[in-house]
Amino acid sequence: MFVLFGAVMVLVLLNVPIAIALGVVALVAILHTGGIAALANVPLVMYTGSTSFPLIAIPLFILAGAIMNASGISRRLIALSSAVFGFVRGALAQV
Repeated sequence: MFVLFGAVMVLVLLNVPIAIALGVVALVAILHTGGIAALANVPLVMYTGSTSFPLIAIPLFILAGAIMNASGISRRLIALSSAVFGFVRGALAQV
């Protein structure tokens, strides 16, 4: 476990992008534990993981936030909640 973490840290310190560092370390771990035959399961696991309904919601929430930020509605929503609940201490944290 610490070897994998150390390998990721070494790759990150060598200015390798994090996604590639994680992928390389995961590929080496898969090859070490299961051999070449284990690589056949990787696309299946990736597909089942990406079609999970709760995980599909994450990029959609990010997209909704980007659209709200670009349209300026996020500033108006914060102004509205500040006007309605502004008298309460820590109002935006509670809303």
